[in-house]
Amino acid sequence: MKLTVFDVAGQHVRTLVRGVRPAGRNEIAWDGRRDDGTAVTSGVYFYRLSAGSRVFTRKMLLVK
Repeated sequence: MKLTVFDVAGQHVRTLVRGVRPAGRNEIAWDGRRDDGTAVTSGVYFYRLSAGSRVFTRKMLLVK
């Protein structure tokens, strides 16, 4: 499983999960920071969840 965050320009912002997770419901919190630790601005972001052959991309709003 891989969970990544992208900005509206499609630039990679952060990888939140990479690897195996237990089956069932999982919660992952994003603190609004890039992989290098710098904070991002409020706005629209996209997250992509890849699990096996399935890929889901959804929009989210970060409000600080």
